[in-house]
Amino acid sequence: MNFNLSRALGRTLKPGDEIVTTSLDHEANVSPWRLLAEDRGLVVRQVRLTDELTLDMDDLRSKLNDRTRVVAFYLASNAVGTLTDAPRIAELAHSVGALAWVDAVAFAPHRRMNVERIGADVLLCSPYKLFGPHLGMAWMRPEPAEALPAERVRPAGEQPPGHRFETGTLSHEAIAGFIGAVVYLASLGGGGTALGSARRR
Repeated sequence: MNFNLSRALGRTLKPGDEIVTTSLDHEANVSPWRLLAEDRGLVVRQVRLTDELTLDMDDLRSKLNDRTRVVAFYLASNAVGTLTDAPRIAELAHSVGALAWVDAVAFAPHRRMNVERIGADVLLCSPYKLFGPHLGMAWMRPEPAEALPAERVRPAGEQPPGHRFETGTLSHEAIAGFIGAVVYLASLGGGGTALGSARRR
């Protein structure tokens, strides 16, 4: 799914535009940008980590400029479990006009999320991490969802707006499994602290 969405965004980018990733991102939120950069003449910058294996916010600030188009980052590292200050990162991305592109795969099984408070423009997840099937899920703000030129077989103008990123016949059994997993988790209650509700630093 991230390859599909990053390719769609790539059609709007120009040579020299920049993408920021981090040293702890999963390859799923790094490789699509590197391959896109090779094809479109983009620049990919990578944010360092601190000695505590958290994101170096000063290094992030130093890598942002008026050519930055995307800041791709994780909510929770799948390797070491550290969390990011997602609302602050999104705020910094937006301050230079970039999209906040969030990988929530390792975070979603453990805590609730509020995409508005996080400040995400795109948030990606996979239900297989939370008792569901191996399926991709994306949430997008309406503006990029409507504006991105979707990569698909049939021209976007021939599809209902809600189907712009569907590339063919859907896996209805997987979608039913995803819904079942969400219903099950909702029945348990709780869910930990909602990311994005804490006071910003």
